[in-house]
Amino acid sequence: MSTTADSLTTQAPPRLIVNVASGPGLGRKVVLSPGDELRIGRAPQADLCVPDDPEMAGHHLALSATDQGHKLRDLGSVTGTWLDGQRVEEADVPHASWVRAGSTELLLYHEGWAGSRAAEPDETRGLCEHKARALEELRRSGSLYAVLDAARDGWVLTLLRESIDEMCCLFDPPEAQTLFRVAPFAVRLSAESKLLDHLVRLGWGRSWGIYLEHDRPFARLREHLRLVLNSSNPETGAPAYFRFYDPRVLRVHAPQCSVAQRDRLFGPIRCFFAEGEDGALQRFDR
Repeated sequence: MSTTADSLTTQAPPRLIVNVASGPGLGRKVVLSPGDELRIGRAPQADLCVPDDPEMAGHHLALSATDQGHKLRDLGSVTGTWLDGQRVEEADVPHASWVRAGSTELLLYHEGWAGSRAAEPDETRGLCEHKARALEELRRSGSLYAVLDAARDGWVLTLLRESIDEMCCLFDPPEAQTLFRVAPFAVRLSAESKLLDHLVRLGWGRSWGIYLEHDRPFARLREHLRLVLNSSNPETGAPAYFRFYDPRVLRVHAPQCSVAQRDRLFGPIRCFFAEGEDGALQRFDR
């Protein structure tokens, strides 16, 4: 039987999460498991194709995940590949690396790295118990999604970027470009992801967002959430954003909706979950 030390030395490196942080592909995400290679460029044959970046080569750079760690390699591009501000031909990729290729910026994270190392906030015993019960119930939910507010805490976007989970910004261009760091995001929570654990452990009781069950395509959910988001001022009729993804708003609005308002809020969604004022999980069914 191998020792604990042996198992630690032979443990496979974490998956590498590649986030497009600027440029035409803003918000796209690719996950590299050990043994994978990702070629990035403007050519249609590239694994991550960025066709609208004229400064990027057809095949500009490659990222690989190996048993020895994560590697970056420039593929002979004219404008070069920059890692954390330095032009490189080949280099190791540490956690939270910043890469520029052409006019596109990439943020590279090791899966779950920061979330697994963050200390939990100081909490009362009651909130800790509510949080444990909430996590247990959310884990049992099928087709679980979260809608999270990046404006609430810098941790939100960090945890999203270092997760394997598919996500999308609820703002459209040009707001998505200028307000990305404070935007609401929808994320599909996969069963094999660590994200749900990190979100509840670090963010429950801090109004980071809400959860919901939805079993139709992600694109259909985003379309519906955009409809709910884009509202109007009831007094002036001026366009306004409805912050339904704030649990403090949802837990007041959902119970007192009219039939029409309820249809608009839920659409294809089966139910919502939100933290209550005391931290207990609240569920709102269609």
